[in-house]
Amino acid sequence: MNTCFHKMIYILLYLVIFSGFANAAQKPTIYHWDLRFLGPSTDFGKSYDTRHMAVCIQGLANREAPRIFLSFTDDDYIWLARLRESGGLCEGWNVVTVRNITQYINLFGKYVNGVVLYDADPNIGVRSTMLAATTAAGVENAIAVRKQTASGSIYNYLVNYATGPQFPVLIDLTGKFTGSGTIWETSTASTGSAKCDAYIWAKEKYLDTGLCDPTTIMYNLDLWGCFFSRVDQYKTSLSNLDYGVSKKGFCFELSPWGDEYPNDDLTQPLGTDLNTFKTILNACNVKNNYSKMIKLCGYTNWDQKYTNNSGVGGSHDPVKTEQEQTSLLTAYNTYEEADSVPQNYFCNASFFNALMPALKSRRYTQNPAPTYADLVSKGYINSNGTVAANHYILLYMGDYDSASWLPSWLGNGKYNDPNRGAVNCSWAITPNTIDRVSAVFDYMYRHKTSKDYFISGDSGAGYVNPHQLSGTRSPSGYSSGIPIWQEHCRKYFRMLDYSISGWLLNGKFSLPTVSDASNFVPFSGDGIGLDWSSYSSTPTQALVSNVPVCARTQPDNPSLYEIKRRYSSGVLFDWFRTIVWSPSAMNDIQNTIGSQHKLVDAYTFYYLLRYYKGGNNNYRATWVDDTIPRILEKGKNYPVTITVRNDGWDTWSEAGAYRLAYAIVPKGTEPENEDYDGNGRFTINGTVAPGQSYTFNVGIVAPGTIGGYDIYYDMVRDGVTWFKAANNIEWKNDLIVANDELDIDTDSDGVPDVIEDRSGTLYWHPDDNVQCGDMGYLTADVSGVAGVKDCYVNMYDLAALASEWLNQNQESLCDFTGPLSVPDQSVDFYDFCVLASNWMECTNPTDYNCW
Repeated sequence: MNTCFHKMIYILLYLVIFSGFANAAQKPTIYHWDLRFLGPSTDFGKSYDTRHMAVCIQGLANREAPRIFLSFTDDDYIWLARLRESGGLCEGWNVVTVRNITQYINLFGKYVNGVVLYDADPNIGVRSTMLAATTAAGVENAIAVRKQTASGSIYNYLVNYATGPQFPVLIDLTGKFTGSGTIWETSTASTGSAKCDAYIWAKEKYLDTGLCDPTTIMYNLDLWGCFFSRVDQYKTSLSNLDYGVSKKGFCFELSPWGDEYPNDDLTQPLGTDLNTFKTILNACNVKNNYSKMIKLCGYTNWDQKYTNNSGVGGSHDPVKTEQEQTSLLTAYNTYEEADSVPQNYFCNASFFNALMPALKSRRYTQNPAPTYADLVSKGYINSNGTVAANHYILLYMGDYDSASWLPSWLGNGKYNDPNRGAVNCSWAITPNTIDRVSAVFDYMYRHKTSKDYFISGDSGAGYVNPHQLSGTRSPSGYSSGIPIWQEHCRKYFRMLDYSISGWLLNGKFSLPTVSDASNFVPFSGDGIGLDWSSYSSTPTQALVSNVPVCARTQPDNPSLYEIKRRYSSGVLFDWFRTIVWSPSAMNDIQNTIGSQHKLVDAYTFYYLLRYYKGGNNNYRATWVDDTIPRILEKGKNYPVTITVRNDGWDTWSEAGAYRLAYAIVPKGTEPENEDYDGNGRFTINGTVAPGQSYTFNVGIVAPGTIGGYDIYYDMVRDGVTWFKAANNIEWKNDLIVANDELDIDTDSDGVPDVIEDRSGTLYWHPDDNVQCGDMGYLTADVSGVAGVKDCYVNMYDLAALASEWLNQNQESLCDFTGPLSVPDQSVDFYDFCVLASNWMECTNPTDYNCW
């Protein structure tokens, strides 16, 4: 029997037999360790060390797949339940409770090569060694641990005790940095600061050599957070570091100010922190060839450092410090995910990030934009086609420009408000945070009401200053970052069906202008909010390439009186910024504001403004779904469907020359028009009215050469415009073209992706859950010659099932399934079918040739 025929027979058996028992397949396991016992009464040093150890191991174990979930707060329990609820990203997954540190190490010590030690005492040690050690831990597959030698310390348990794992010490950073001479293990002269020398050591060892990910930076509180009574256990932000370890990110904390001595290093030469900051940012850009935006996770710990907040000792206001740092970052192609105190901490970012492949297999769409008929029916457009005299008000619901605010303040707070669904809510959430809080976005989109809309916060897909994306870009002097910024934003806006940039925040620079807005037009086709205008003036309003632009009206968090006094007569458009407002607060305004004040959603606001300013709401589309396989056989034709929703005010038809086209290009290549033209056009049968969806039947022809590709599809009105040219982002999927679909095994577990796609086991590693390399669906492997699993489904398993069938053991090991595809407390024919299907699939799950 030849190989291809053998594979075909296997797939047929799989589809015919296994599909009926898919729910009996083994689910992935989440290993949950509840760390809430490390509360205020716990020894702070031991609590600190336990948390740091736990997140280092979590980051390593979750690097390839979602395995470890930690609970630092009650909120984490809520998200664990939401992950596993019906429709959740981890629906039906098993949970194993980790009871103690010994069990944790026994389960996941295999991911750890050793430990990296850092200074123990924040009063006399070099505090920055804590973050330098965390950088090293991510690269070296290690645990960063404080070298606390007291009896019972985590250090002693991990390294010295006979009853512990006895991990080797890979690097010891204690006492290595003095702020003089030559920096340890380098030929570089000291900066004059021991604090900064530790970061320069880490930069040369890990950034300059390409061992760190140059697009991921963790800006976290250093060892300052240990033993300082004014810092509670959460504000240490230790819980955030698993993401940095998982991504091999660079960890540091420095002042953005060059005109004062930082309060955590008062003896350094003036400006050393800032110079080191710039050196690190430049090194990141050099390693990625200035071709990618850099993610900085974190925010100035303004209650502790670098500001004039009470007890800190600096001279700069916290807001000015925020502006200084954001300006600096933007000049170096870096955007900020501003995890700000008091909610600067959150947990499980590495777990959520490991779910991103599964999340990308879903499609997230906004509620439909308003049609012309909708606005007429609401009285916003008169029968003669003019905009009705009203005060149209958009309340921007922010500020969700950080990952740390989303799980707690939004996801477990405002989004649970009882009045959500009763009032229009335009949630201003920067979409790039999905990398660290994928479950939050998935939950919000799955549970959105008809009145929930999503727009970007400040400023686009990440917090930047628009002014610093181009021009002189001091202090970096870099050339324009606009092209990489636009591509970065398109990626995240496309993923979440965003088309409105809610607020361009320019920080310390002059207010953003219509010219600045033009750089945001390609990914913000339905609206852009500029920064404030004076209270008494009419906000700047314009069309830029048919995109409506409107400046913010002051004040923030307006009272009912402050909103109403803006309007006397005619047509007026105002948007106000609100900060962590609830739907109930919005509903109170809606119920008392009066008939001529219309509280509208962001899409209604900008569609109506564009119409009022003489623009058109045509050529808008939402990419609802498609059936394009991720893996294609070279040269093969695939009949697929692509479903598109008409979000414009134009009616689509073949007579109007509205059509769909696709292009397949090598990965990382932008398609040209001829790439689309070579694949022809796909036409509409009938008409597609505004608000309606249409499913195209498309023949996709795979390229003739194997490799990685991107497939794009877009609507076009031939002879008039591509929708992308009208600032409607086209769709994009990743493709892999292979000699045979079954050749691709991206997670290297011996099972082709196309099979795991069907069984729902692609994005996890079943070797975590079972013995002997069992692929995860050999549920019936319950016995062997010694009465234990032997990695085969064979006569031993049949004997065990037959014995229990005869005895009808209610606690049966062989009760796999029942008529409802769940165990039914009976061993019967259903369970025999699971055993039979497992037996047919593979009698040796470690042998690829069993296919």
